[in-house]
Amino acid sequence: MKKNVCILGLVLLCTIIMAAFSPADAPLAQSGSISVLLPPWAEPPQDLLAEFQESSGITVELNIMGWDQIHDKITIAAVTNTAAADVVEIDWSWTNEFLTAGVMEPLELTDEEKAKFPLYTSFEVDGQVLGLPFVNDFRMAYYNTDHFEQAGIEQLPTTWDELVEAALKIKAAGISEYPLSFVLSASEGAGTQLMWMSLSRTGALFQPDNSLNADNLLDSIAFVNKMLTEDKIIDPAAVSLTDVEADAAFRAGNHSIIISGGNMLERANNPEESNVVGKVQGLLIPGANEIRSATFGLPEGVGITKHSENKEAARAFIDWYLSEEIQIAMFEKEGGLPSNGDAFSELGDEGRILGSDILLEQAGYMSSPFPGGVPVWYSEFNGALVQAVNRMGQGSITPEQVVAEIEQKVNQLNQ
Repeated sequence: MKKNVCILGLVLLCTIIMAAFSPADAPLAQSGSISVLLPPWAEPPQDLLAEFQESSGITVELNIMGWDQIHDKITIAAVTNTAAADVVEIDWSWTNEFLTAGVMEPLELTDEEKAKFPLYTSFEVDGQVLGLPFVNDFRMAYYNTDHFEQAGIEQLPTTWDELVEAALKIKAAGISEYPLSFVLSASEGAGTQLMWMSLSRTGALFQPDNSLNADNLLDSIAFVNKMLTEDKIIDPAAVSLTDVEADAAFRAGNHSIIISGGNMLERANNPEESNVVGKVQGLLIPGANEIRSATFGLPEGVGITKHSENKEAARAFIDWYLSEEIQIAMFEKEGGLPSNGDAFSELGDEGRILGSDILLEQAGYMSSPFPGGVPVWYSEFNGALVQAVNRMGQGSITPEQVVAEIEQKVNQLNQ
């Protein structure tokens, strides 16, 4: 029943906007050519892409698009039985949805490939693997060492209450008006924030049967609202910021603390995109009560669409894109931690992954916000959640109203 509801909702959504979509808009692969659809942070170096095209004889039409837009383009193309591209970004959270909708071609993996890419399981449902990860991503905390020193903070926070206390000291000292960088826009990043906040404060947002743990959600929502409206350590402008923009604001030196991806140290120490080079350190995500710390993986991958007309060339591109050489080049270009185990080991042995010790320690606190597995309706749930949280951030509704709204939504999705 849940699958039928999800598919029906997808068809209805896409039908509304199909009038503005022509199948001709979807790039169709020709013999010896493929189209590739990736987000900005996944774009391979142009010189290496040119070498791949020359050596393989495969022409690559590379399209760069926002994360949310990629999801929409894939689902719209699925309704028209066309390919959004031959190779596309696939997020961990889309796997069950895309399997149900039948938009991806399952990948055949060898035992060696499974060992080299252990996060492939994030893209596996019922024995079918829809993608391979191109980045090893999970959340951890980071702080501006200058801000902490100027505020006289000697003991790093290990709980959320201690983090708020540190932020208030920084604010009182006039170092940063809004020390905690946070996302409250109606974007996917706002939803994942609440998932790791719940994990690190009270536990998972969901029960094994995918029913909502309303008490955990209310704890997180009310805590965020307090930091925004009472403590005033979150910028009110967060209601219009994406996670990418929040990261940039932290690297600009506007904030003192952020929970972000595993590549923050690399980007914060890149003078081309950071004003805080040498001033950022990693920190375990704070805990509370019996919880020491918690995080969960958010891997992004690449897969082949069902309606690709050149699947062999598409697989050749994926094999090249995830090779040790390209993974290291992508690390050097974007700072993303390689998902290729050989590439990660090589960089680690050479001491090129900044903060590798704290990264490994945080990875030891990995858990899942979905004890029963990511539900097929995750995207619909997250969309409702971030819309409600955004309205709360703007002062339109209370934390209690957010939780009541989301609990009703989850109950409907579980029917």
